[in-house]
Amino acid sequence: KKMGAVCITDTGKENGKLKGIITEGDIRRALAHKDEFFSYKAKDIMIQNPISIDVEAMALNALNLMEKRESQISVLPVVENEKLVGIISRKDLLKATLNKKNIEKTPVSMIMTRMPNIIHCFEDDNIMEAIEKLIKHEIDSLPVLRKEKGKLSLVGRFTKTNVTKLFYQELKNKSI
Repeated sequence: KKMGAVCITDTGKENGKLKGIITEGDIRRALAHKDEFFSYKAKDIMIQNPISIDVEAMALNALNLMEKRESQISVLPVVENEKLVGIISRKDLLKATLNKKNIEKTPVSMIMTRMPNIIHCFEDDNIMEAIEKLIKHEIDSLPVLRKEKGKLSLVGRFTKTNVTKLFYQELKNKSI
């Protein structure tokens, strides 16, 4: 099927309110400026200091963190001393519950996806590389890592929503 336009809606306080529309023509005009758009790095549009959960926390705490956020999140990075060691998702929590695990007493470390099986990007990666990972692996976000002194630390979260906001802002600013 052919898509003529994409509606941009608010996901915050005005959840669902139409903020704008990106048309096929907008996309064509933006692609004419693609070199400028794709010069951005992951760190330029990532969510800084993302909410995360400690590796020793209980799974119920992870669920509560996901639900309490103003813009609900579906994946939490799992850290140990600021080092990314895993990711826990709503899907992981659902599977654990369906497998009759008591999430009040089950640590996230027992049900999380562990490194090195986590799709991630680095803060200096070009956004095109990060976008390709989102599309290839059909995921909504990537943990953004910084490598220093041989240690990988979590510094942000790169999301489809942030890419869409950047694209929309570029279109709006350039009046293309």
